[in-house]
Amino acid sequence: MSFGLEYQQPFFEDPTGAGDLLDEDEDEDGWNGAYLPSAVEQTHSRVTASASPCSTYISFFSSPSELAGPESLPPWTLSDSDSRGSPAASPGADFAAHGESLGDRHLRTLQISYEALKDENLKLRRKLTEVQSFSETQTEMVRTLERKLEAKMIKEESDYHDLESVVQQVEQNLELMTKRAVKAENHVMKLKQDISLLQAQVSNFKRENEALRSGQGASLTVVKQNTDVALQNLRMVMSNAHTSIKQLVSGAETLNLVAEILKSIDRISEIKEDEEDS
Repeated sequence: MSFGLEYQQPFFEDPTGAGDLLDEDEDEDGWNGAYLPSAVEQTHSRVTASASPCSTYISFFSSPSELAGPESLPPWTLSDSDSRGSPAASPGADFAAHGESLGDRHLRTLQISYEALKDENLKLRRKLTEVQSFSETQTEMVRTLERKLEAKMIKEESDYHDLESVVQQVEQNLELMTKRAVKAENHVMKLKQDISLLQAQVSNFKRENEALRSGQGASLTVVKQNTDVALQNLRMVMSNAHTSIKQLVSGAETLNLVAEILKSIDRISEIKEDEEDS
């Protein structure tokens, strides 16, 4: 009597899991290539090292495109005739049952490795997203700091130019004030010299006043005499002026008479010339 195996569909998927990994890699943007951790490599090495006729037997009944996940594995069912079978079953049925259990264990191991790989992949993706976000934040912060630094440098340069212009203006004002101070000092020295001269003149005037006061009587007599002489001279000049004026008037009358005579002579000569021509 032999065991009868009933199954609804193939009981495990491709041990490599490459189909699902490639599908997930194609669905997600910006993620290319496959990541195989050491656990998966060890699993593949164990599968290769433990290859047996059982695995050949399992691969004969199922192709990689028809293998499904462990959640879709059908339960093993035994018929009534199989449950009442004798211990002297055929060696082929025992070999098939043993290969089935080995395939189930390998499938579960691969499924666990695949889930671990998927979780690790998700963690790496999440970490990569966080790193990218952090990098973008840091880049934006650096750009902001660069803009602030550039604005600060421009402001400092403007302040430096303003301060430089103020310093130049102060230097010009200081130079002008120095020139004014030198000019004022020279003017003060000149005023001191003028004051000294004026003081000397005042002293001289004081001495002259004292001298005049001491000789006031004699000076008045001299002044009176000089005044009388000047009056006499003025009278003489006035009389001479009257005489000269009279002479000028008589001379003017004489000149007028001579002019009239000359005019008469010219008229007479013109009349004679007209008569001769006619």
